[in-house]
This record gives sequence, structure tokens and C-alpha cells, in this order.
Amino acid sequence: MKRIFQFLTVFFLSIQIFSVSQIYGQTNASINGFVRSSNGEAIPGATITFKNESTGFIDGVITNDVGFYVIKNIALGGPYTITAKNVGSSTEKRTGYTISIGENLKVDFKLSENTTLLNEVVIKAQDDVFSKFSPTGTAKRLGVQELKMLPASNRSFQDLASLSPMTGVSSPTNPNIGIGGNRESSTGVSLDGMNQRFMMNGGLLPIFTVSIEAVKEYEVSTNNYDVLQGRQGGGAINVITKSGTNQLTGSAFLYNRSQGLTSSTDYLGRTIKDFSINQYGFSLGGPLIKDKLHYFVAFDSEDRSQPFSVLNVTDLITEKAESISKVNLDKFLNILSTKYGLQDPSTQTGAFSIKPASRTYFGRIDWQINAHNKLTLRSNYSNQNSDFSTYASPDNAAVRESYGSHDITLFSTTLSLRSQISSKINNELKFQYLKAQRDFIPYNTLPRGFVNIASTLSDGITNVSRTFQFGGNRIAPEKQGEQQLQIVENMYLQAGKFNFTFGTDNLITFTHTLNSNEQGGLFQFASLDDLNKLKPSAYTRLVPLAPENGLAPFLNQTAFDVSAYAQMEYNLNPKMNLQAGLRWDATIFSSKPAYNALVDKLLGKRTDVVASDYTNIQPRIQFTYDLKGDQSSVFQIGGGAFSANIVHWAQLSNILQSGVNLANVVYPSNALPTPDYPAYRADINKVPGVPVGGTIPPAYVNLVGNNFRAPITYKVNASFKQFFNRMFYVGANIYYANTMHNYRYQDLNLRDQPNFRLENEGGRGVFAPVEKVAVANPASPQVITYPINYADVTKNPELSRVLELNGDASLWQKGVSFEAGIVFPKGAILSASFTINKTEDDNSYNCCIARTTYSSGNIFDDPRDLKGNQGAANSDFRNKIVVYGITPKWKGFQLGFKYVGISGNPWTPVIFGDITGDGSSLTINNNKRAFIFDPSTINSNPNSTTLEKALATNLTKLINNPDNTAADYLKSKAGQMAIRNELYNPFWHNVDINLSFTIDNQLIKSVGKHRIILQAQVFNFMNLLNKDAGKQMVVSGGNQQLFRALGLDPDAKKQGRNIYGYQVNATFGQLVPANVTNTYQVQLGARYEF
Repeated sequence: MKRIFQFLTVFFLSIQIFSVSQIYGQTNASINGFVRSSNGEAIPGATITFKNESTGFIDGVITNDVGFYVIKNIALGGPYTITAKNVGSSTEKRTGYTISIGENLKVDFKLSENTTLLNEVVIKAQDDVFSKFSPTGTAKRLGVQELKMLPASNRSFQDLASLSPMTGVSSPTNPNIGIGGNRESSTGVSLDGMNQRFMMNGGLLPIFTVSIEAVKEYEVSTNNYDVLQGRQGGGAINVITKSGTNQLTGSAFLYNRSQGLTSSTDYLGRTIKDFSINQYGFSLGGPLIKDKLHYFVAFDSEDRSQPFSVLNVTDLITEKAESISKVNLDKFLNILSTKYGLQDPSTQTGAFSIKPASRTYFGRIDWQINAHNKLTLRSNYSNQNSDFSTYASPDNAAVRESYGSHDITLFSTTLSLRSQISSKINNELKFQYLKAQRDFIPYNTLPRGFVNIASTLSDGITNVSRTFQFGGNRIAPEKQGEQQLQIVENMYLQAGKFNFTFGTDNLITFTHTLNSNEQGGLFQFASLDDLNKLKPSAYTRLVPLAPENGLAPFLNQTAFDVSAYAQMEYNLNPKMNLQAGLRWDATIFSSKPAYNALVDKLLGKRTDVVASDYTNIQPRIQFTYDLKGDQSSVFQIGGGAFSANIVHWAQLSNILQSGVNLANVVYPSNALPTPDYPAYRADINKVPGVPVGGTIPPAYVNLVGNNFRAPITYKVNASFKQFFNRMFYVGANIYYANTMHNYRYQDLNLRDQPNFRLENEGGRGVFAPVEKVAVANPASPQVITYPINYADVTKNPELSRVLELNGDASLWQKGVSFEAGIVFPKGAILSASFTINKTEDDNSYNCCIARTTYSSGNIFDDPRDLKGNQGAANSDFRNKIVVYGITPKWKGFQLGFKYVGISGNPWTPVIFGDITGDGSSLTINNNKRAFIFDPSTINSNPNSTTLEKALATNLTKLINNPDNTAADYLKSKAGQMAIRNELYNPFWHNVDINLSFTIDNQLIKSVGKHRIILQAQVFNFMNLLNKDAGKQMVVSGGNQQLFRALGLDPDAKKQGRNIYGYQVNATFGQLVPANVTNTYQVQLGARYEF
């Protein structure tokens, strides 16, 4: 691979050296218009020149046969001077234009026959306001003023993505963004037009991608049908960085949040300690050679100390939040200390601090080589490390030893050349090298231990159960390394009445990663008593057959994402524009998994097949009608196909899980090893692997199916924008999208049909023979996580689970958004939007390892049944309100604020326990939709068993519990199967504000061009006003469990009825804060600018 990488590096650099082009950020901005004579006739061949007065950059085009001109991807900023001239006509010059990201500025000229006349027009900021607002729904754009004044808690552009009407809700530890309810991995992210996604998981790394100090403008694009928009489904995030100008400018800043500036307690009443955030940095830009060579550099640093609770149980409120009594938590820690070798148990729970340190460096040089060529070099480096990490987090509520640390690094450098080859041809050539490394380091490499603990809380509520974890970490150690080479070539050609775009965008990704998933081993215990007795209910482990340092070797992979596209743009008349294009994308993985002869023999499937798709042809069309010809009233309709990236983890899983690298050890229930954690802590090689003298167990296999395709989204929208004078505007957008070929895994070795059905649960199928299913003990019922052994549901006992990757899942999205705003002079603005959205799918698998596809959609019985499992997507939101604004400056004071209100994510009542057999050996036990039993039906049955009567009694109590937010749902669905994702978490509101006071030459003339800006920001402002406000309340995963499986009911079995006994979860439907420490925070800071 190293030789391939070296060759490609030399090859791409050679192209750069010998090409006649220039590096430029893909700004999606253009200037266009018509040039006519004084009597209104078109003037073909007129010369249009554009000069950026701040940098000296000059470009030019000529008008086509109908007098139309256009220049695309022009550099942002300004002021621009645009000059039109023609032989035998006057010259007209217009100055003062500034260009924003995504803007299509329309500038028409009317030239007289007086050849000596120079007509000069100076444009004011408000004069070109129409073009800065795209038709509603196309994109949300933020410029320099918004980025400076709108509060951003993490100083990251991701913080402001929520201002788009189309973005959903992400967890606090998730840096990725879903647009319009689509999968997060279908969101494109670019920096100056070049990819910034970590291809392994299809999203951003959880650090600063780039300092917000270096961001000039920012756009969330949703319905843009330009062929340059690629490798996305729901939409894309485009970031354009700052560049230097002829004027020396700089800034330095310091912001602080401390314990005295935030709430003293979290949402559960626990004291917040050791809290601080310090953000500091600088920027500097200017000319090295005026009008010729410019630079811009920025440094951004952040040191955090954030409180983090680990099973911090102190009273009834925290008992309910953690679903465990203080008595049982102490007992849990005591057992771990005395029998499992846990050192210092008092340090394993309580209030801790997470202290990530982040550093980001940015540099950019722009070189105006000559009048026709401009070269740009941009480099960006980010790093974050933390000794205690929420990213290297356990699977369940856990003691501290099950966590870990992280170290994450991102580096990218881009070289771009923009050239005017002739008066009718402009060209862009861009090359990027990106290197990313994400390491998760565990505190230990012990086997994980899962314990189901049932508690009676201090208020007397019984049967409050939850799974708790100790020992190791499933995903760590993990070392994910990626290198990318990207080359983009775009040519813009004018031919007659048409303007054409031709291009190609190609990305090569080299992956070198260590994945230890499930290789440490897993003991599961049914209760605290069993934990104390060293009596596990299950033990599983993926054992490396040829280990390196105890783990499977590093995985190496090379992937190619290639594309080609062409687009035509034609003006039907001065008010109507038609854009039509065609894009082709292909993904090819070149690294083959190992061949498994047994899989081929038994299933007729080859494991040495790579994921690839060459079929993504994407037609696109967009029609724009400028009703008045001045962009004040614009109707736009468009449609097209968009192919999204394939998450690279899918192919890596196939390489790792070919069935010849790892042994899938599942010990039988009658031969489970006795856990000896003190011995494992002393020598990790003593962890049980393949039984001594035993044969290699049936393999767990991942492979690529014949129906694999990259996801492709077909979308259409119609939007309208109307300005009233140059201040007020309104707009509306209606949209529909259908994503096909969403990838997901399905088990080829699961029996084709259930072995028997649960008639009392709507005929739910069970894939194991009834005599093989664990039986409950009515006298002393215990939760049984896996009542079915995987070997009892397989078609071929020689194999374990065989998960095949196919592209047969779908997603449907529709909605409407409304927007209104006021544009004030001098950068002040008020914007508001309201969105009604609905997104459905039949599987919400996004990333990464194959088995998680089974936890991505709550099923009836058969995970292969897509139609039966259709419902609201996990990423769906139904309504969203966004209001943000920046006030005019008054005596140095200025206020920026943003409000986001959004409906919560959907959820489903589920059963804890793999009652059908599809999830055993996959560690999936929480993906079956619950059947809502009717207590009156059970009570009216004279043959009801002890377990049934207990269920009816406890279910009635649950329905009458005022803390159960789903009580009405249980009543309305009595006697029915729960529908997937039919319930929603509550609507959530958040307000952030930023108040600034600027000391500049308007207040004190002697300060000249120097400015000092004092800022006070409040994040979660409503919580400052009311301690109960600003909370994002959710029904947690544990509280979505309506029932917990106890095994088949033996008394009903004697009656000839095959039914499960269930324990009712007393905390079902209860709300808890999504992030208990997300209380208000006040930040004070100062900026110096010149």
C-alpha cells in the first residue's frame, strides 16, 4: 500500500505542477446578468471584468449570443468592482458588491452608444440584498457577521447547523449532523470544496474540524441540484475559509466559563464541581505583496473541565435516574471489590471531570500569479486528547474502569489553482491530502461483565431493572487511521447561448485500523446474586486465531470514490433560467476479504467479494423564475438524484469477519467458565478463549450480497421567496425525497420460518423449537436476557451468524418549511422559520459494525421483513422552529441570539430479552417491539397463570402511574402490537444569547482601526431564568423497555399455550434529562481586533 500511496502522491503533484489551473474554495457563488444596449437589444461579445478591491484579484468573461454572462465559484468577500464594456459603446462600472457563499448575484448593464462615457455606480450594502437570500429551503447561509455575533458554545461551525430548518437532533457526544431526517452518513461535509468526512464512519471526527476564527462563511445546503453537489443524500455542509487581503488585520481573544458563572447543581440536584472552559487564540492576515500574495493564519485553543457523573447515586431522584437503589449499588461495588479484583471501589462511581484539550492551527496563502491564474495553499491541523473520554464509552451504565481515553488528530492541506484559459473558459483544479487518526485507549482490556440488577427504590417501587457493566470496553482499544487523496477538476465553458460545467471529483482513501470489537470477551449475569456466586448466564468472545498483541491484526483497505459530471445552463429569457445536468459516481473497494470455503459450500456465497457500485447515474434539473427580474420575487422548482457515500466500516467488517480471522466462541450453558477476574487482571492471557481440546466453533461471518448498492436519494422541491422593499421577506418550501438502496445486514443463516408463534402476541414468530426455549420459574422469576441459544435458530449448525450486506432498505421524507425575516442596515438581521417534517424508513442502520444493524430498527419478529418493520426513522423530527437575530449596534452595544425548538426523537416500547432468537450471539437483546397486553383480557381469563396475573396487576399500576408519559398510548393500543417509533420525546427549546460592547473609533476616534470587544454569552439562557427550563427531556433506553423476558410460562405450557412470562418495568415511559449537566453557562470574554 505504501508504494501505491507514494505513486499516487507523485502523480497528483505532477498534475498540479503542469496544469494550467488554480486552487479555489468551492463557494457555489456566481455573478451573472445581461448586457443590453440603450434600446434594449442584447450585446454579445461584451467584456465583463471583476476585480476584488481588497486583494487585487481580477477575472473576466464575455457575454454570449443573447448578451448573458456568468462567472462561477468566484471568491467570497469584496468589495467587487464589475465593469462592462464593448467596442462602440460606453463603459459602465459598478463598485461595492460583496459576495456571499451560495449567492447568485445578478448585475445587468445597459450601455449607451457614447464611447467616451464612463458611468460609475456605487452599490450600498442594502442594494444587493435580494441575491444573498436563496429561495427558502435551498440552503441556510451564515456570513462573517452571523459567525461573529451568534453564540456558538464550542466555537465550532457544527454548533450553528441547528439554525437550518432541515437539521435534526444529535446527542451531545455526536458531532455528526443528519439533514431532513436522512442518515447522518448521508450528509456531505466540505472545507473549501474538499471532503472533510472521516470515511470510515461517514461523519466528522468529534473535534474542531476548523477554527471558527478561520471560517469566512458557512452553508447548510439541502435542495441544491448543481452537479458539483456530490456524495450526499439529505444535504451538505459547505465551509469557506478566510483569506488575507491588502489590509493587515488581526484578532486575539479570550473566553472563560467557570464554576461561579454556571449553575451550582445539575438537573438532578447534584453539585457541579470543577467546571471551567477556557478558549483563547488569535488570527492574522494581510499582504506579503500587495495585490499579489496574501496570507491568513489562525490558532484556536480550548481547555475544558466538565463534570461527568458515573453512577452518582445519592438520593431517590438519582436512584430513579440511574435505575438502581443506593443499597444495590453499594452491594454491586462490594462484590466487584471482593470477588472480581476491583481496586478502590470508592473511586469507581460518583462525580468526575472530563478534561479534553483541543488545539487547532490554520494557515492559508493566496497567490495572484498573473491576471489569469490564482494559486491557493491551505493547511489545517486539529488535535484533541482527554484522559477520561465519553467517546470511549461502555455499552451500558458502568463503573469508571469500563471507560477509557482518546487522542484524535486531523490534518489536511489543499492546493488549488483557478485559471482563465480564455474569455470563454475558466478552470479549477484542486488537490487535497488529508490524514486522520482516532485512537480510543481503554483503562483495561478485561472481559466485559454485564449484570442485570433489579432494585427496590427507596420510595418502595419494585422491579426497577437495568443492565450494568464492569470490566473492559467493547470498542477499545481502537486505532482508526485514514489517509485521503482527492483531486477535483472543474471546467466552465461558454458556448453560444449555453454555459456548461464539466468536471470530475475523485477520492482515494487508505485505511489502517485496529478493531478489537468483542475480542475481550463478555460474561453476562442474570442478577446480583449470580454475580456474587460467580455464576454467569452466558460467556461469548471473538477469539483472534492469529493474534498480534492479543488482538486481531490491523486491517488495511484501499477505496476509490470516483465521479464525472456535466451540466448545462440556459436562460430561456431574462427572467427564466434552466439548469440541467448529469452526475455519475462510483465506489470501489480494492481490498478483498479472505475466502471462506465452508460458507461457499453451505450457502453458495463467497466472502472474498468487495463492496462496489458503478451504477449511480444522477440526472438533475432546476428551473428558476425571477418574476420581476431583480431577484426580489423568485420561484424555483427542482429535482434530481443524489448518491451518498458508502460507510467504509461496512467493508472493513467484511474483511475482519470473513470467518477465518476470529473464532466465535459461545460457551454452552452447561459448560460456562467460572470468571476469575483477579487472574485476568494479573495476566490477560488467562481470559477464556477456544475451549482446551475443543474444535474451532462455528464462524461469525460478514459478507457482501448481490443486491448491494450505494444509497441514492431522489428528491424534488418547490420554493418561493418574496421581498417587500429591501427589508422584509417571506418564503416557503415544499419537499419530498425517497432514498433507495440504503444498506443493511441480514442473517443468511437464520431459519427461513419461525418454529412456532406466540398467539397471545399477535402471532409473533419464534425461530427456535419450543423445547429449546428457556423456561421461567414462577416461584422466583428472573430476567433471562437470552432465552434462546443461537445454535437452535440456525439453518446450518456448522456456521454461526452470517450477515450479508445488501442495499435494499428505503427512506421516505416529506415536509414543508416557512421562513420570514427582516434585513436591517449595517448587518442587523432577524430570521424565523417553521418546519413540518416526516421521515420514515424500514431500517435506520447508519454505521458501523454489522451487528448494530439489528439494533437500528425495532422489529416484530423477523429482522429481514422490511415492510413489516417500516415506521418513523430513528432520526425523524416532526416540527422545528428557529429564530435568530442580530440587533443594530447602539452606542457600542449589540445583541446576537438564537432560539431552536424541535420535537424530540421517536421511540418504541420494547421487550428486554431476545425472545425470538434473532439476536443471540450478536449481543442484541433490546430490538423487539412490545405487544401491549390488555390487563382486563388477562383478568377475565379463568386460566390465567401466576405470571400472567402478576403482569396484569403491574401493568395496571404502570398505566395509572402519573410519571408514565406513555400511559395514554398503552390504553389506546391495548391488545395490539406497538408500532415502531410511534411515540416521541417532548418538544425541546434552547436559547443562547451573546451581548457585546465594542470600543472603536465610533466611540473614541483616537483608537483608529483598533477595536476591543467585550462579550457576555449565556448558553441555555432559559435555564438561567428558570432552573426547570431548558432541559431536553427524553425517555431513556432503559425506560423504553415495557417488559423484560422471564422465559416461557411453564403453567401456560401445561395448558397447551406457548407464551412468555414478563416482568413489567416500573419506570417505563418516565422522562429523564438527556444531559444532566447541560444547565446554563455564562461566558465572559474579550476580543482585540485591528
